[in-house]
Amino acid sequence: MSVKTITGSALLLAIALLSQGFLRMIIPMHGLVQFLVGSIVGACTALATWRYGLWSGFVVACVTPLMAFLQGMLTIPLFVPVVAIGSMAYAMTVKVLGTKRVWMTAITGAIVKSVVLYGLFLALFQLMPGIPEAMQKGILFSMGWPQLITGTCGIFLAAFIAKRGGIKLQKQD
Repeated sequence: MSVKTITGSALLLAIALLSQGFLRMIIPMHGLVQFLVGSIVGACTALATWRYGLWSGFVVACVTPLMAFLQGMLTIPLFVPVVAIGSMAYAMTVKVLGTKRVWMTAITGAIVKSVVLYGLFLALFQLMPGIPEAMQKGILFSMGWPQLITGTCGIFLAAFIAKRGGIKLQKQD
């Protein structure tokens, strides 16, 4: 792995982590923060995947839920790998579909991520019956249509940044 890949991946991870921490501090409304942070993290995941490869996208996809747990946004440790797997599915979709038809990548990536997250949380709740029903409903709601919006916006934002910034995409793994 080249120094350029490590540095670029680290920069995108830093942007994702800063957006998680900073936006949650300055914007008190949880719903709005979820849409902003989710879109920025999605954009960082997509840019890392397109520019530096799938493993770089996986780094962003796996570290950001860990930070969300440390910030108290994910309340149970088992939620971290579930969110990481959903974000990794998003990165894989971004890698496979690429940038030729961004709208197709955006829609498909968002659907894949939402279905994986919703399905995994639903299965987790079946295995862990002690989680309060209100918490289950809130989490399942957050893993539904809000993920469709943030996933789609993340890819469109990544494509916009890449185009405006003249960033070369589609690194071959």
